[in-house]
Amino acid sequence: AREIADTELGNRITGETNRATGVEGTLSSLTTDAKTTLVAAINEVDSHTDTNTSNIGTLTSLTTDAKNNLVAAINEIDSHADTNAGDIADIKDLIPGEATSSNQLADKEFVNSSIATQTGNFIGTFANIPSRDAYSGTITNNDYCFVMNSVITNSGSDWTSFSALDAYDKALVTNFDYAWVIDGTKFDLYRFDVVNQVWEKKAEDVTKEEITLNSAYNRYKAVVTTSPASTTWEYEYTLNNSSFTATQWAAINSGATTAKINQIATNQSNIGTLNSLTTDIKTDLVSAINEVDSHVDTNTSNIGTLSNLTTDAKTNLVAAINELDSNKVDANSSITGATKCKITYDSKGLVTSGADLTASDIPSLSLSKI
Repeated sequence: AREIADTELGNRITGETNRATGVEGTLSSLTTDAKTTLVAAINEVDSHTDTNTSNIGTLTSLTTDAKNNLVAAINEIDSHADTNAGDIADIKDLIPGEATSSNQLADKEFVNSSIATQTGNFIGTFANIPSRDAYSGTITNNDYCFVMNSVITNSGSDWTSFSALDAYDKALVTNFDYAWVIDGTKFDLYRFDVVNQVWEKKAEDVTKEEITLNSAYNRYKAVVTTSPASTTWEYEYTLNNSSFTATQWAAINSGATTAKINQIATNQSNIGTLNSLTTDIKTDLVSAINEVDSHVDTNTSNIGTLSNLTTDAKTNLVAAINELDSNKVDANSSITGATKCKITYDSKGLVTSGADLTASDIPSLSLSKI
């Protein structure tokens, strides 16, 4: 039932994702700074609107002659700008190609170069690091791209050991890349941390059907140098494209499996119910064990020291008791209780029978002895 529910949830999530993508478009195509959700993007636009409303101010406060709308006011200013264009051109001619001690206006070539240096172009979104590195188009400094996370395999197969996975070239791996390592009949799931350059175990002893892998987009910035000529990509950040909350992902990546959950129920059954304890304390196992331990200490004191036994056997109480048992006098068969003058006893000194005196038991006695 759990697996069916997980499958249904996965299908619903996939369907909702496909629907949202078709109706709402791709978040990364937003021109807003916020691209994580539509709500964030709309809030950013709303914030700009509030700011613009404040910045625009009241039309009647315009110092232009035209005050009925912004277009009319701007057209009036544009007319003034055209009039001043000649004066501006004269001022531009005063700006030197290179700053001097007598004219310290900014070096135009330097300014233009600085602007060009800080401008970045979007190169594209790539399925993995190798496809990004295979890009043959023009790349300039500060250009950027996105690399999607993927499942890293060993030439198309799952990894047979973690050591083999860890030996894989980490330059070909991006943040949130996944890898399956075979663990008997199941798998261990690892996810890559590009900042610390390590593989982190996210799930253990699971099937692939139990885990939903998260999709993510990693932004990289191009660093282009001319001497020596080289192009490298610097990782900047990761956009999590998951519809799950952080709490939900923590549960998914916790490593909990159906087998482990069932084992919890088995453990509870094996432990039993606390109120069934015969100890006085029944609140928790630790307290009950401590009570038993206290009784053990008391019993140890009451039993005494084995070396003080007077038996030959002194190793343990059982051996001493067995020694006494082997030397005991076993009882004979029961006889009828009575008072008799004559008794018969065996080699152990136990009475076996009794009888009354007969005439023959009385010897002939002289009168002086009677």
